[in-house]
Amino acid sequence: MEQFRVDYPVTRQGPSSYKNYRVNEYMESAYFKKRHLAGTCAVLIFVLAAILILVAFMTPYWLESDRRIVGSKFEKLGLWTHCFRSLSDPNDEYLNRFFTGCRWIFDPFTTGYQEIRSFLVPRKI
Repeated sequence: MEQFRVDYPVTRQGPSSYKNYRVNEYMESAYFKKRHLAGTCAVLIFVLAAILILVAFMTPYWLESDRRIVGSKFEKLGLWTHCFRSLSDPNDEYLNRFFTGCRWIFDPFTTGYQEIRSFLVPRKI
């Protein structure tokens, strides 16, 4: 009978031998390889990207207008919330409609946000 070669540790004893088998022996075996520099860099970049995405979604405002600027039309600009001082509707040619205050961008009860949503959050082509 021909013997097969395996790359992982094999025990020929019963299930009670698993208690005596140490985890360090498994980690030191040829089956468990150490991480290379590229793998370590990839893990660090992934963790950094996850932290930055988490911070970006948790912060309410990304941009804030300087209070010293008198004619500014927006106060704060975030991912989900926009605060305006006196933003005129770009579709209104007679300048009768203005947006003031802080609103959620997808608020269904704010009238007029459906028309200017493409102006606030432009789509990439």
